[in-house]
Amino acid sequence: MNPVHFRARPIDREADWPTWLTPEEREYGQDGLYRFYDARRQLLYVGISQQMMVRWSAHRNRAKWWAQVAYVAVSFFPGDCPISSATAERASIAHEKPPHNKNHTCPSPAVELSLRPHVPPSGF
Repeated sequence: MNPVHFRARPIDREADWPTWLTPEEREYGQDGLYRFYDARRQLLYVGISQQMMVRWSAHRNRAKWWAQVAYVAVSFFPGDCPISSATAERASIAHEKPPHNKNHTCPSPAVELSLRPHVPPSGF
């Protein structure tokens, strides 16, 4: 099965966290990749989590960049998907260089080239 990508949409970062995923997104669970963007649609952060709402709550409570979040895009990678969310996350960070990610930011040229085909589509 192929990954399922949802386009970026506005997020009310101060809302109650169960409303952060749309009903359509919730059909796929909470295990996936997410991208946060600012109001100018600039990528801020890419992450993965098996419990997105828990992770997003941690970002809201701890991340200095959370106040800039205006949009979110989510992707889901079913168990029989040919790529994993972890591979897609590493590929996204290596190629899109979100300013607030700390891990996977400097892969070797060979690794970066091997990840290129696994970059999910931009949220916009």
